[in-house]
Amino acid sequence: MEIKPRVLVVEPDAAARKLIVGALKASDAEPEPLASGQQADSLVQKEKFDGIFLDWGLADVVPLELVKRIRQSRSNYATPIVAMAKESAREAMSQSFKEGVTFFLSKPLSAGKVQRLLAVSRGLILEERRRFQRVLLSVPVKCEHKQETRKGRSIDLSTRGMLVKTDKPYPQDSDVQLSFTLPAEREIPLHPYGRVMRVTPAQEMGVRFQRLSADDRKQIADFVEATLEKSRAQRPQ
Repeated sequence: MEIKPRVLVVEPDAAARKLIVGALKASDAEPEPLASGQQADSLVQKEKFDGIFLDWGLADVVPLELVKRIRQSRSNYATPIVAMAKESAREAMSQSFKEGVTFFLSKPLSAGKVQRLLAVSRGLILEERRRFQRVLLSVPVKCEHKQETRKGRSIDLSTRGMLVKTDKPYPQDSDVQLSFTLPAEREIPLHPYGRVMRVTPAQEMGVRFQRLSADDRKQIADFVEATLEKSRAQRPQ
């Protein structure tokens, strides 16, 4: 059975929030409604969502700053974000798209508008979910940037990238080459190129793969899927 997309709804108006929640449920999505931008800020730092509907008239936070925070988060840095505002605000929101807003939904809302947008974005949501699937992995990682080498250890791995713990992370936007070996019956050495997308307070680098050969991509995808399958098989029935 397909897992329903989990969608965060940040809307202070109770009537609009109820409308969005109803439309999402009718489209076979699982909404998580909130009235507060501050609550949303806290939640996106801890939990993963497949989509985020964000009212652009929030009073307790600056919506653009919340978008930036979401894009800096560990789990939702690539989650599709839908900004909801009056049509007249679209042009003034141009900066929001540069900062990470994915779609614009004009107000006043209707169930049909929400459902049509969800239908348009569903492919992106499902692709992001597939890419985000990550598994815990603790192996030594050699990190190289501009002929400088640092040692680290992986925390998790997905087909999209790797989270690496180091004593001294490279700055955000640094281009790096990683060298590590996947544990398997036949050990698989990999040397992907990537870019540091974020650095956490715990000295962890979130590296997104930039150049990955087809063979390396397949090796990582096979490893992730095999690990997930093993985890699913061990769950109590």
